[in-house]
Amino acid sequence: MNTGVSSTGVSVELLKIWVPSIVSIITLLINMGFYIFGQPRLGYKYKRKEELSKICEEMFTYLSEIVSLKDLAGAPTKIRNFSLKIHLCFKKGTASKDLSDCLEVIYQMVKQRKNFNDDNDMEEWNDNFRNQCRELRRLLGKYCGGL
Repeated sequence: MNTGVSSTGVSVELLKIWVPSIVSIITLLINMGFYIFGQPRLGYKYKRKEELSKICEEMFTYLSEIVSLKDLAGAPTKIRNFSLKIHLCFKKGTASKDLSDCLEVIYQMVKQRKNFNDDNDMEEWNDNFRNQCRELRRLLGKYCGGL
């Protein structure tokens, strides 16, 4: 019985059907693997980065107001709270050493300012505090900066 189709013709037709199906199944499995394992990690990192940016924004708004405050009651505690929130955004629960040190310096500077009464001391403190805040902003930019 001659149907006009050779056995190689049938195998080519079968390949035309099965190869795209196999490619589709492999693509589906890869996509499922990404959504099960990769996407949650990327989503978590993005969420933490967004949270860190929000905390930093609040902290720098507060730090810019500290220079003009006369009464610093509660300021060190508030800075320590911001610092702890920043540390919790990191995987190990602690920021890098240089960032951690910078946060501690700012905390100690605010504690020291409570004792100043002289205007010259206040001016010098304000300059040093602004420089330290710039350094902190530069360090935090590595973790929450977009550009």
